[in-house]
Amino acid sequence: MPTAIQCSCFRALAKAAAAAGHEFLVQGWEHNYFWDMSVEEQAEGIDRTMAVFRENGIKFTGFTTPAATSRPESFPLAAERGFKYCCGLRNVDVPFIMRVGGRKLVGQTSYAISDFSSYSTGDMVPRDVTNTWRDCFDALYEEGQRGHPKMLAFGTHPILAHGYRTRPIEDLIGYVKSKPKVWITTRGEITDWVLENYPDHDLAKFYPEAVASDKYYGLGIGLGGQEAIEEAQRYRKGWPQNK
Repeated sequence: MPTAIQCSCFRALAKAAAAAGHEFLVQGWEHNYFWDMSVEEQAEGIDRTMAVFRENGIKFTGFTTPAATSRPESFPLAAERGFKYCCGLRNVDVPFIMRVGGRKLVGQTSYAISDFSSYSTGDMVPRDVTNTWRDCFDALYEEGQRGHPKMLAFGTHPILAHGYRTRPIEDLIGYVKSKPKVWITTRGEITDWVLENYPDHDLAKFYPEAVASDKYYGLGIGLGGQEAIEEAQRYRKGWPQNK
């Protein structure tokens, strides 16, 4: 999923990717970490990205922060702009409902397993990376067979744009596709499915500890009520008021 700058500089490539059915989501104008940005800077980056996508006729319904650096104010900013889902969350292996400002966002996991962390810090060769991913898939697949389906997203970056790195990925995709009852889809389709089938499936229903986390750490994901909102406002100056 390219950044807005890439879309702006390589418009033909971005349009071709969109025409081929690839999903785009808004991340911010650059790859700046949101925890180093003010609320105004976050909003400006999101709005500039949305404008470039629209100029190029690219549809989008989702939002994420670079490197999963979501802040309490990130979710209201996303909800106010009509996004349907937010990813970059690592707390659970299933999608869930986030109630923000009277709206519903679908929270989704990502970044928990990616090429960036493996290559940059672990010096793993490509086959080691994809073998790790395969083990993760097998573990979650077995949980699904026991009646507890899970969602898994593999995070990849342009560093994979070489044959010796892409071939292991192709092999992994073939392995995943060989398994029955695996839904290989987009985040947008997952979002629509959750909103239709589990519109009230928030974290509190299966992960009670999340209420305390939201309440005491000011995460602002809609579980801790007004107290969590006030804590989030104390946690970060400039967070939108009365949300």
